Amino acid sequence: HATWGDNKEEITRILNEVLEKFKDTKGLIHAPSYKACNEIKGWLNNPRIKTHTPENFPRELEKFYKSSGNDNNGVFLSPTCYQGVDFKQDRARFQVILRVPYSNTSDEFMDYKVKNDFPWYNHQALVTFGQQVGRINRSEDDFGVTILMDERFLRFLSRNSNVLPKWLKDSIRYK
Repeated sequence: HATWGDNKEEITRILNEVLEKFKDTKGLIHAPSYKACNEIKGWLNNPRIKTHTPENFPRELEKFYKSSGNDNNGVFLSPTCYQGVDFKQDRARFQVILRVPYSNTSDEFMDYKVKNDFPWYNHQALVTFGQQVGRINRSEDDFGVTILMDERFLRFLSRNSNVLPKWLKDSIRYK
């Protein structure tokens, strides 16, 4: 978590490839924090990227939902869009989850949990991951692509394969 920015060039390269591949559609990028969100926005330096602060989140999200015309290919970059938001249909056709959503272990409680109760800690990440995956595919007739960037996802998905739904496991493609 503390050194994730050491991969700045790789993160930027991959995100630029994703933005080019999905250049005509809206998307969502799940950032690990507000600090990371601002860094990524600067790295990408792309007018399609829309962000928010904790104070203006509802307004910026609503503005993103309603955008159309020349703004109909925006990408909402956020550390908080894993629960309680709806990117159904054309609100987003792709999303990027930058890292396995493990909680920050610099918090004393989380550090204790990861060392003494890893199943609980892992379960919290699994719940968040499930929420993230569900942001853009909201119904049977909805569709979208989820891109998992963190190389730790292979181990995370393998470790949790017994609790992941079949439809999710069947839809994962590795590159």
